[in-house]
Amino acid sequence: PTGQTSPLKKLFFRNPQEGWAVGDFGTILSTRDGGRTWHFIRGGVRRAAWMGISTQPEHISFPLVTKLSGELGYRGVWFLPTRQRLGAPRSLPIEAALLEVGGSSGGEGWQLPIDLPDLEVDRDRLIAHWQQFAEDNLGEVVLGKLVTQIRTWQPSAIVLEQPRDGDALTTLLNEAVLHAIAQAAEGSRFPQHRELCALPTWKVERVYYRLPPGSLTGVQIDPFEFLPRRGETVGVYASVAGSLLGSATGSDTHKET
Repeated sequence: PTGQTSPLKKLFFRNPQEGWAVGDFGTILSTRDGGRTWHFIRGGVRRAAWMGISTQPEHISFPLVTKLSGELGYRGVWFLPTRQRLGAPRSLPIEAALLEVGGSSGGEGWQLPIDLPDLEVDRDRLIAHWQQFAEDNLGEVVLGKLVTQIRTWQPSAIVLEQPRDGDALTTLLNEAVLHAIAQAAEGSRFPQHRELCALPTWKVERVYYRLPPGSLTGVQIDPFEFLPRRGETVGVYASVAGSLLGSATGSDTHKET
């Protein structure tokens, strides 16, 4: 084991004994015994300060990533448990977009497709559809994936969306995330994470919700706020990420709450 729970991106071995690994958070490790032991060259043991979870790429809050990670320096990651909706491109540069505005990593799941019309608003139909891809073991599949993400990134806080009326998809996902947060801290749940991947249990300290546009309570992110470290406003800097996804994501001029 490397002692680092966050993912490694690339491995290179000069010979059977000497090798290097690079991963998220700027981590660089080396080995001189064929991978039996690893030593940090750069990074040490790092983890995420916060993790965002949403159902669709257009729901990623690039202004939030820009402010918390790009400007204030809190390491942040974003995870989308679902596959792209019907008619969307098969692959989007989500991680590249997040890195562009200061995020540390990002990814999406593949087991839970949104590939039929109006699945997002019909809870029973959504569950029945996903059961087909989970061999009728949907609860364990979803929880297992979410618990893996929590134990891998070890965030202190998780940011979720507040679902709007009729949004069955976000409501269902939030319920699953709250269960996963509790189970990620229990050693009896998914013990294979430790046995196979050396992932320890992890306790998330706080859960925050992003409120619908127009909400007047809570902490707000102003797109016109100037960021000294970046030399741009929140909105201008965040719009770069949206352009990578081929949408207006990140360029909204309304305050986020």
